Amino acid sequence: MSNGNAVALLLALGLSPEPDGIFSLEAFSGLVTAALRRHLGQRSPDVAPAEHAEPGKMTMIHLGRTEGYVERRLGNLACLVQRSRAVGATHIGWG
Repeated sequence: MSNGNAVALLLALGLSPEPDGIFSLEAFSGLVTAALRRHLGQRSPDVAPAEHAEPGKMTMIHLGRTEGYVERRLGNLACLVQRSRAVGATHIGWG
């Protein structure tokens, strides 16, 4: 997942885009469930590819995002929570 897409997903979860460390699996499950409920009946918008270039600086390219991307990833996170519970995980983190 690109940085831009990760930020969109974290914001959908109601989290800061800064690394937050570790959540209990139950707390994270609650965030995912609440985000899925907020997104019922709607799809995140299509984001067109974009390029940012300045002379003498690194060129940044965002490849864009298809409509409904955030909701699909929230669904993926819900599956991750279920699979994590099945194997006995108690916490989830990133950073």
